[in-house]
Amino acid sequence: VLKEAVKTKTAGNWIRAMDLWTCLILIFSDASWANAADLSSIGGYLIFLASPDVLKPEGGRINLVEWRSAKVKRKCKSTLTAETIAMEAALDVGLHVRTIVAEALYRDYVPSQSGQLHADLHRPVAVTDCKSLYDNLKKDGSVPDDRWVAIPIASLRGAISAGAERNRNKSEIKRVPSRWQMAEC
Repeated sequence: VLKEAVKTKTAGNWIRAMDLWTCLILIFSDASWANAADLSSIGGYLIFLASPDVLKPEGGRINLVEWRSAKVKRKCKSTLTAETIAMEAALDVGLHVRTIVAEALYRDYVPSQSGQLHADLHRPVAVTDCKSLYDNLKKDGSVPDDRWVAIPIASLRGAISAGAERNRNKSEIKRVPSRWQMAEC
């Protein structure tokens, strides 16, 4: 570990200036199915505060605020299951970060009493490279073959579609090629 620390001493997480009033919460999640020695899956996520132009081709600024990589607590029967569990954990943390930002900016904001934030404010955008997860989240009424993953997918679908409706049909889930997946396990 010390050798790696010395070798990478110039690497770091740079915090760049950003307008917190207009930023969005960019959530990358990924999982690798049955890749541990005991055939358990590994999942992870990266949560960023991002400028709104990050979704445009020219890109924008991002600041890493939370990350995790860990064994998925449940034995997974498929990549879809592992990816779904990782996305569910990531979205929960992303929504928590959104609440923390709101509390920092709005003096009178109390999450337990203030209700939901306006949908365009610190909008969470989830990113995956898993086609089957993306397809299941975008299709209303689809039920995956693995019934144990149907409930978390329905929960994710509800959170994502509710945000999309409030945001005038702007997608709250994005699919990227694996080479662009920042949370690659």
